[in-house]
Amino acid sequence: MAPLINEKTGLPLDHVHGIGATVWVENKDESSEITWSKAEVTAVDGSNVTLQLADGTTVTKASADCPLQNPPMRGGVEDMTKLPYLHEPGVLSNLEERYELDDIYTYTASILIAVNPFRRLPHLYDSHMMQQYKGVPFGELSPHVFAVADAAYRSAVTAEVKRPQSVLVSGESGAGKTETTKLIMSYLAFMGGRAPAAAEVDGEKPVQQKVLESNPILEAFGNAKTVRNDNSSRFGKFVEITFDGKGCISGAAIRTYLLERSRVTGISDPERSYHVFYLVAAGADADERATLHLPENAQHASAAFGYVATSKCHTLKGVDNAEEYVRLREAMDNVGIPTEDQLDLFRVVCAVMHLGNVKFVGGDDDCRVDVASCSQSVDAAADLLGVDSELRGIFGDEDASGDATTAASILGKSLHTNTIETRDGLITKQLSEAASVDKRDSLSKTLYSRLFDWIVQKINVSIGQDDNAKGLVGLLDIYGFECFAVNDFEQFCINLANEKLQQHFNSHVFKMEQEEYKREQIDWSYISFKDNQDILDLIEAPKTGIIAALDEQCRFPRATFKEFAEKLYNDFDRKHERFERPKKAKRESFTLHHYAGKVTYDAFNFMDKNKDYVVLEHQAMLSRSTRPFIANLFAPDPEAESKGGSRSAMKFSSVSANFKKQLGSLMETLSKMDPHYVRCIKPNVASAPMLFESRNVLNQLRAGGVLEAVRISQAGYPSRRFFTEFVNRFYMIDPNLLRQNIDDRAISQKLCAKAGLEGFQIGLTKVFLRAGQMALLDKQRLLVLQESAIVIAREWRRKKARDLYLRMREAVVTLQAGGRGMLARMRARELRKLKAATKLQASVRMFLACRAFRRTRRAVKKIQAGYRGYRKRLAALTERYDMSILLLQSMGRMAIQRRRYLKARHGIVRLQSRYRAKGARKVLKQLRLEARDVNNIRNEKEKLEAAVKKQEETIAKMQEDRTDLKAKLKEYKHQAEEAHNSAAEATEYKREVGSLRAALEAEKENLSAKDMELLELKQKLETEGQARAMAEEAVRAEQETAATTLARAKEDHEAEISGVRQEHESEMVALRATIEEKEAAREKIARAHDELQARLSNLESENKVLMEEIDKAKQEALRAASAAPPPAKVAPAPAAAPESNRASRASSMTESDINGKINELESKKEKVAKERAERDEKALLSVLRSENSFSQGRPVAACTVFVVLLKWGSLSADRTSVFDKIIQTMGQVIDGYHENNDVLSFWLANTTTLLCLLQRTLRAGSGAGGGVNGNRRRASIAQASNMLQRAFGSFGGANRSAATALSPGGAAASPVIPGLAAFGIGGVTASAGMASVEAKYPALLFKQQLAAFAEKIYGMLRDNVKKEVTPLLTSCIQQPRKEGGGAGGGATRGQIRGAGSAGGDHPLARQGSIGSPKSSGGADDDEHQMGAATSCWNTILNVLDELLRTLQKNNVSSFLIQKLFKQVFSFINVQLFNALLLRRECCSFSNGEYVKTGLAELEHWIHSVGNQWLGDSWDEMRYIRQAVTFLVVHHKPRKSLAEITSDMCPCLSIQQLYRISTMYWDDRYGTETVSTQVLSSMKQLMLEDNSGSNSFLLDDDMSVPFTMDEIATNMPDLSLEKLPTPELLSDNTSFDFLKTNVGTATTPSPKDAAGAPRPSPSAALATGKENQT
Repeated sequence: MAPLINEKTGLPLDHVHGIGATVWVENKDESSEITWSKAEVTAVDGSNVTLQLADGTTVTKASADCPLQNPPMRGGVEDMTKLPYLHEPGVLSNLEERYELDDIYTYTASILIAVNPFRRLPHLYDSHMMQQYKGVPFGELSPHVFAVADAAYRSAVTAEVKRPQSVLVSGESGAGKTETTKLIMSYLAFMGGRAPAAAEVDGEKPVQQKVLESNPILEAFGNAKTVRNDNSSRFGKFVEITFDGKGCISGAAIRTYLLERSRVTGISDPERSYHVFYLVAAGADADERATLHLPENAQHASAAFGYVATSKCHTLKGVDNAEEYVRLREAMDNVGIPTEDQLDLFRVVCAVMHLGNVKFVGGDDDCRVDVASCSQSVDAAADLLGVDSELRGIFGDEDASGDATTAASILGKSLHTNTIETRDGLITKQLSEAASVDKRDSLSKTLYSRLFDWIVQKINVSIGQDDNAKGLVGLLDIYGFECFAVNDFEQFCINLANEKLQQHFNSHVFKMEQEEYKREQIDWSYISFKDNQDILDLIEAPKTGIIAALDEQCRFPRATFKEFAEKLYNDFDRKHERFERPKKAKRESFTLHHYAGKVTYDAFNFMDKNKDYVVLEHQAMLSRSTRPFIANLFAPDPEAESKGGSRSAMKFSSVSANFKKQLGSLMETLSKMDPHYVRCIKPNVASAPMLFESRNVLNQLRAGGVLEAVRISQAGYPSRRFFTEFVNRFYMIDPNLLRQNIDDRAISQKLCAKAGLEGFQIGLTKVFLRAGQMALLDKQRLLVLQESAIVIAREWRRKKARDLYLRMREAVVTLQAGGRGMLARMRARELRKLKAATKLQASVRMFLACRAFRRTRRAVKKIQAGYRGYRKRLAALTERYDMSILLLQSMGRMAIQRRRYLKARHGIVRLQSRYRAKGARKVLKQLRLEARDVNNIRNEKEKLEAAVKKQEETIAKMQEDRTDLKAKLKEYKHQAEEAHNSAAEATEYKREVGSLRAALEAEKENLSAKDMELLELKQKLETEGQARAMAEEAVRAEQETAATTLARAKEDHEAEISGVRQEHESEMVALRATIEEKEAAREKIARAHDELQARLSNLESENKVLMEEIDKAKQEALRAASAAPPPAKVAPAPAAAPESNRASRASSMTESDINGKINELESKKEKVAKERAERDEKALLSVLRSENSFSQGRPVAACTVFVVLLKWGSLSADRTSVFDKIIQTMGQVIDGYHENNDVLSFWLANTTTLLCLLQRTLRAGSGAGGGVNGNRRRASIAQASNMLQRAFGSFGGANRSAATALSPGGAAASPVIPGLAAFGIGGVTASAGMASVEAKYPALLFKQQLAAFAEKIYGMLRDNVKKEVTPLLTSCIQQPRKEGGGAGGGATRGQIRGAGSAGGDHPLARQGSIGSPKSSGGADDDEHQMGAATSCWNTILNVLDELLRTLQKNNVSSFLIQKLFKQVFSFINVQLFNALLLRRECCSFSNGEYVKTGLAELEHWIHSVGNQWLGDSWDEMRYIRQAVTFLVVHHKPRKSLAEITSDMCPCLSIQQLYRISTMYWDDRYGTETVSTQVLSSMKQLMLEDNSGSNSFLLDDDMSVPFTMDEIATNMPDLSLEKLPTPELLSDNTSFDFLKTNVGTATTPSPKDAAGAPRPSPSAALATGKENQT
């Protein structure tokens, strides 16, 4: 049997608390803002507990009145249904914790609670945030109003089963209802305004803009400043927004409820009336002020009118009334209100203001308008309302007296008189001053209310409604529950509406509970809750309700509010539990027990405010106004006129009955829609930021029905947990269950049974507990933990005692060892003394013996040194004698050898001269032979030139050039002869140097022989001691002279040799240069000769063909002439030779006939050439379609196209269509393969290769832009650029590439492409190593189109990868949450079961590559978790692997691969980082470890691939890496802000760090986030930040990160050598030039006069033969 539950706290009445438990204690002091205080249980006494409060005081309370606190969770929970204890203080505490961290949105199931921050948080509401919530399932991201709007939009527009949706926004004044409604409308406009049809049509604004612009209009006319709010909505609003089949807004309708009419005529300080009064008074210009009768001083204009002057507040803080007036007029223009209607509208507003200045004087029977004080206001009001001065028949005595002759007098009389229609006619009665004031106020309120209704109707008509709409979303912005010190009729109606909405809310909440139970397949049939239908019946019962009683009393003219109150007392006091009569009320009032609490209503004004009557005089006067706008507002009701009846002064209409009818219609509409609830909360009365008043918020939670939803939830199963969470928290109740091989569902069921719970339910994924059962489980858990703590404490004490014993025993052992050691050291000291004495004696003896030995050794050394010195001196003297003799002999031999050398050199010089002369004669003979060959060539050339002169005048110029070349050739021959002579002389010099070297070698041999003689002479000198002594001086002198002479001879010889060598080298350099020049000249002459030969052969072949054609034409003309009858007087011509006949026939043709034939032949020739060109183009395009091979990393198709275009001269042509055909063909091939990365990669390689070849080859010439033609070209370029953008879309760098391609000089000069000469293409020459092909406009445009095409393909590849990776990233970031079953805390299953096993802390391990090996321990759940985690990251790496292999297979440049992967990793970084910051359940410690492991695999993959392909792509992941580092770092509270921003997360902004810090929660170890001081510092820095960047989310870069110049610069060098010929062109003779590329470059063909490449002679001859054929 389930325990009895305390409805307020949700706890069982029996004892569930344990010592040490933390609880809440209610503070019943109404003056205190603190409603619940934290306390700790210190003692338990039966059903009572002793508590210690935070301030140290102790109290005793009943345990059932002290709800348990939820486990500490930093930042609270995003969905309060996940709170372990769902009760009033738990809800309040969670909201306060989140509000302190600027998390103003919180879910309660599907209900969104929005706490007004009272300051701007722009990062929460920009378009980027809208994009993040677009299409995301509800609850996936952090709570937000955009999530509610998106859920409503998707359910109404994009769901499979579309149903109308409604969003109900409620809250008290100042809670932020209006701003929340505008945010929802902005999001719906964002989702429904993206279609192209949203553009303006005929100046009319799109529907979504009209819907948004209606807000400032309704705010100006329906909002006012109250005590609680500066912009309080004083009416209810229901906006129905319709959508078409495409999801775009197609129409809207606005319905309003219960405008506060009394605010028009009466306000209290410091409140304000409706905003429009102050706006028009301050913002109207001079003309408008004159028209509207406003004071000239705009600053204090509003203070001049009685209705608004009762309050001193005329301006709002931070609001300029004049600027707001301009915005109001702009909004009216955008909505579609004409300017004339706007002026009429403001006339009514100003008329109401002027009516407030009308005053009355006189007694009860003689009241009249005080003309002296308010005549101007009466005149102004009459003029603005268009009162007709000719008006008659509305006052009883007016027609007879004729006093009312002006419009002002008619208006004044309508205010202070009352007209009654009787059988005898109209009777006019003077009113009292108070009645006149009431009548004036009634007119003012009627005018304003009808004006407001007209504005709403006009907006609806302007926006329009779509009868064929496919989706509907309704927004209800209505006043919240109100309870003031004095509550009037308005509060009664407002609270009635809230009771109706609360009933709808209760049924919806209960319905959601039932759906949850059905989904989990549990029994819920016995669950019920108490409804508020009884109070609704009390208020709106047809005959017995309060509204019926009020209407009944209002129908009696003399009934008073006291009678109304007495009737209520008699009918309901002590008869209805919801009705109560106040005991201490000052005047008649009554109290109703609403769902949010008791409200006492003052009945004084109920009857007056319930009467919505229209004075018939006012109706008649204004319906006949001279202003059509006013007359339309007061147009008579046809139904009322058709009913007829007597006229009375006032026509009664019940406000409460009409409001009841509107509520019924609204509830009927809402019942057909699926509701979404937004409850707005005002955290404090002062409207100050960062101030949370608990009691105020608690009252609003009660008034908003949030606690009512909690009560409904407590009626069923308020505590529900996923099996994994439940097991993680309560497994210690029976730990043995974890060792059994059963799933979490069975463990949860056994744990509940073990705890003795009854009435719980086990669903499919969750455990459902009745109210109070979670507390019982927590109590048992606490007991188990306490017992475990006792065991741990006992073991700890035992360990401490044992450690003390071990230390004492160790001390005793140490003491004993010290004593024994001291004795041993004393014995050792005696032994050391004995040993020292012995050593001392031995040392003394050794010293004495050593001293005697050293004396003896010194004496011996002195004797030995004397003897050795004597022997050395004797040897030195002998050696000096020997050296003198050697010097004497060497000088003699040197003199002899020098004479021999000079004689030999003279002979060698003569021999060299003779040899050089002989070589020169041979060279002269060879040159004469060459000159003879040149003469022969000259003769042949003269003959050829003579023949060419007869055909063409241009050949003469070539002959002159050849003559010049001949002269230059003679010059070159003369220079060659001189070069040969110089070479011969150099050869002679070489030979002379060689002979000198041979002579030097001979001298060396002679010197060696003389050395032998010197040795013999030395032996003789040894016997001649006396002669040596006598000749010593003479020899010394001769030695010095000989040494000087020898040194001088050596220097002269070396200088001579170096001079000869330098002369030889300089002559050799000059000779080489001369030879090179001669060779270059010879090659140039040979090329000129070949060129002349080629041109001559071309001219001969063309001349031959033309002559044959002319002959044919002449023959045909002669045949035609012979067919005609001959002239009568012409004699037959004599027979002649065939040549003379042909000449005569030719002479008979006229010149015009011959020219015609020639033109015809030319046209045929052009036609044949054109057909041939088209055939060749088709063949080239077929290669482009089908050729998919590569050669040495080069795409064959692109290279072939480039070579062919260059060969055809298309790149320098002024007009050609081949480029358009190529682009069209490439587009057709790619079409249909937008998602095939293989095809896209292939075409990316082809496109970039062709683009690179063009960029390196072309240069923009003067014709590309300059002068008039240049301007035209630039205009065409701009037009083409626009066309490409429309065709290919915008891809970031396309404009830059196009500008580079088409601007003059934009083509960067690059090295010439190797291998072009092998194809016979001579148009590509090098000037200083740069390309010199002058490109025309078509080629430059083609290059631009190629650049756009490459960017398009790149964008497709990038988007395809993003599509593949996006769902995987979502799985990766949410995998721990999915595996954990929710956001609950506690350890994971792997930790619980496999504690201590290897690898348990890291759920991700990449098999076979990176990561730790899989743990051998653990259960199947761990293996499943490991596999699921691995599969997500493995799949991402497989996608990247496959992409890289595809790009490499298709030989895409490494530069492009780096750029692509850099953007892909940037996208991964953005997605993971944004998901981390938008999902609080993902911003946890375990999720950080999970993502960190995946990032480690990603990093390993990047390093394994290498920088060649990926570059610095890993740097793009810095944001998510630093965010994950922050999540997994320990001891966060110890980290300072400087350490976080400088060392840990230097890339993250303060907004991002604050978001992570506030959303972080530790689901593993329960650690806290950073300290409060750090959070405060972050918040202060955000407030001081004026950078304008408020969003904490990252943006994805969608641009193309490269330009055409970068492609040309970073692409590898391209060579066209050994390029294979495609099979489709191998048999086509037009492309035979492709087969000439065999790897060796041939001589480039010459250019013609225009600079375009010309065909080779063989090609020209083949062309001539084809034309002849």
